[in-house]
Amino acid sequence: YLNIGTVNSKGCGDIPKYLSFLNDKYAKGFAILDSDEAGRKIYDKIVKSYPDLKGNAWLLEHIIKDKIKKYNFELEDLLPSNLVIEFA
Repeated sequence: YLNIGTVNSKGCGDIPKYLSFLNDKYAKGFAILDSDEAGRKIYDKIVKSYPDLKGNAWLLEHIIKDKIKKYNFELEDLLPSNLVIEFA
């Protein structure tokens, strides 16, 4: 049985803190960051400042690099536009 939960970080500034807090023997934290300037900045911070968490964070471009041809994209870009507009 696998119990998975999600947390909306409301921006990427606190993601290193969340990952660090959730990285223990009872739970593991993982982050998928938008492939934009802010996401790349936090990803670089995680890789440089928290090397033990490097395998717990990815940019969207690492996961779907062959599916989107834009340089900057966010999770919302993967959703149908009518869904984004409906819940905006």
